[in-house]
Amino acid sequence: MAHRKCAFCESKLELTAYLEIEHYWAKTLRPEQAFDWPNLFPVCRLCNNAKSDTDHGGLLVRPDVQNPETILWLNPDSGRLEASAGATESDCARVKRTIDLCDLQRGTLCDERIVTMEAVIHWLERVSEQHGVLDARLRKEWDRLTKPTTPYKFVIRHVFTIRGEPRLAAWDRARFDTPTAT
Repeated sequence: MAHRKCAFCESKLELTAYLEIEHYWAKTLRPEQAFDWPNLFPVCRLCNNAKSDTDHGGLLVRPDVQNPETILWLNPDSGRLEASAGATESDCARVKRTIDLCDLQRGTLCDERIVTMEAVIHWLERVSEQHGVLDARLRKEWDRLTKPTTPYKFVIRHVFTIRGEPRLAAWDRARFDTPTAT
């Protein structure tokens, strides 16, 4: 589902720590769902520990049910996540609760989002200079950016969209959603 990344912060899993399993509904609150597949998410230790056994009352964004990209906005100056301008009041509450509960505004995470954003902007600028022709180096970078296991896909697609390339974001989303994609 998450292509070896945390389902909430999108950081790579198993690079510096083991993958952990997060229960959408905490085992302590709903023990009958402890082993239900739809209740389990691959996450990093930081998101897992931050959420812990908190009763979020169903306000946590479910990345397997709703595409978070439709309700999130990335602040380009700080790398912080926010609810998008078009999000409903209900979605805004869910975004805020998820951000707070999983500590998605932690400094190093925001820094990585900015680094990713700058890399994508730089790639788009170089493609523009080449009039859309991808040389071997740009093609290799494209393959890396669009590989489903690449961290911070939300950031990559967000930049594509705000920079006037929504078709690239859609293509990347389709590749990510394809079960056989690697």
